[in-house]
Amino acid sequence: MLIQILRSILIAFVGLFLSKTVQAQSSSSWSYGLASHYSFEKHTLSWTSYAQGEPAQQSENKFTPAFAIGAGIWTEKKISTVFSIYSRLDYHYLRFDDQYLSGWYIKVGGGRNYQEWHNSLAFSLQGRFYIPTKSKLRVYFDAGAKVDRMVKFRSRYAHFDFPNWNPQYMNAVSPALIGAIGIQYGRLGLSLESQNYLWNDALTEDLAASERQQLYSRDISRRNLTLNLSYRLNFKANN
Repeated sequence: MLIQILRSILIAFVGLFLSKTVQAQSSSSWSYGLASHYSFEKHTLSWTSYAQGEPAQQSENKFTPAFAIGAGIWTEKKISTVFSIYSRLDYHYLRFDDQYLSGWYIKVGGGRNYQEWHNSLAFSLQGRFYIPTKSKLRVYFDAGAKVDRMVKFRSRYAHFDFPNWNPQYMNAVSPALIGAIGIQYGRLGLSLESQNYLWNDALTEDLAASERQQLYSRDISRRNLTLNLSYRLNFKANN
C-alpha cells in the first residue's frame, strides 16, 4: 500500500513539474527548477540478542558513508510575499566502505573490502518562510517532512558483487522531519538542511520478523545534514 502511494506521488509530482515547464508563464506564483545535494550522514545500528536463559545483550555501531550525493527537481508555490509551499523529488546515492546492512555475509579469503551502495528516491514537502526584505538576497527558513524508499541495494566484497533492484527486505518507506535555513539570489539558492529519520531507515517489518525468529533484532537511527544547491528554470516569480 505504501509503495503504491509513493509511486502515485512520484507520478503526480513529475506530471506537475512537466506541466509547469510547458506553461512557463501561465502563473507567476509558481517557480520550478533543478537541485543537487551533498549530505553528511550519521547512521547508528543497534543490535540486541536474546539467548534463551540469558539476559539480552546489546551492542551499537556507528556508520558514516564515504559519500552521499543526489539530484532532483523542485517546485515552489508562492502563497504570499513571505510564505510559500516547496516540494522536491530527489534521487539519492551513497556508499559505505563497511558492512552496514549486509551483516549476514561472512568474508572468506582476501580480495576487496566490504562496500555497500544505497540508491533511493525521496519526496519532501515543506513550508517556506522568507524574512521580509527589499534586498535581492533573500533569507528563508523551511520546515516539513520527507519520505524516501530504497530502490537499489548493492553489496560487494572479495570477488563477489550483489546488485539488487527493489530489495525485498530493505525497501521500507522511511519518513523524516526536516528543517532548513537558506539564501536565495536571482535564480540560485543555497540551503543547509537537517533531516531526522523517525524509525529504522530502510529495513522492512518482514526482515525484522525473520530476525526475531533468530533471536536478535536491529534498530537504526539516522540523521543527515544536507547542503542543497538549487537553480530556478523559469523567469522570476512575483514575490
